[in-house]
This record gives sequence, structure tokens and C-alpha cells, in this order.
Amino acid sequence: MSGEYLGWPEVERVFRIRRRRFVKGNWSEEVAYGITSLSAKEATAADLLSWVRKHWVIESLHHVRDVTFLEDRCRTRSRNLAQSLAAGRNLAITILRRLGYKEMPEGLEDFAEDRLYAIRIIRYSNF
Repeated sequence: MSGEYLGWPEVERVFRIRRRRFVKGNWSEEVAYGITSLSAKEATAADLLSWVRKHWVIESLHHVRDVTFLEDRCRTRSRNLAQSLAAGRNLAITILRRLGYKEMPEGLEDFAEDRLYAIRIIRYSNF
């Protein structure tokens, strides 16, 4: 099958994943769709499901950067600046975690209230 009927010739297959979760006593259901340029010979349905699941593992690792630091909203046009900002966020997360903060917003709030404390931590701590 070809994706030409979609106006996207590279598309080989379209797939649907139905997710059901039981959280805090309630069931929820979500349907997600995906597209791939891989044929059924190149990737089975189980392969596609595995890759989608791995994607969400990575997303969960980036959750702090996305939610607390709003990284996805950053519209920096310079690649070097984007990498520098990401490095700064990673540094802040690392420092807060090593100081024992479980919740990043709490740590950021503490540092915002006492910026000299933040400077002293960075300058004198042995991480």
C-alpha cells in the first residue's frame, strides 16, 4: 500500500493504539494514531507498539524539563542558544536533585526567594 492517497507518498501504514488505564479507581481510555514508512515486513505490529512505548519512557524522563521549565514552549531560533539553555536546565535539575528536592518547583521557588543561597550552593558545594 502507498500513502499517495494521503498526499504523502512515504507513508506505508497508518495504525491505531487504544490505551486503557485504571487510575485512582477510574478507568480511562485514549485512542492514538500513528504513521510509519515501514512495511509490515520491516516492522510488525509488536515492533510498532514497542517503539511507541519506548517513546513514552523517554517522554517521562523529559517531563520535568517540559512541565517545570516549559522547554517545549521555547522558540529559540539559534541552535547554539537552544543547546545552552538545555544545558542550563539540566544543570539546575541536577543541582536540585542532589540537594534532595523531590519537586523541582519547590527548589526553584526556594532559590528565587534567596538567590545568594543559590550562588553559594553552586560556588561552594562538592557535587
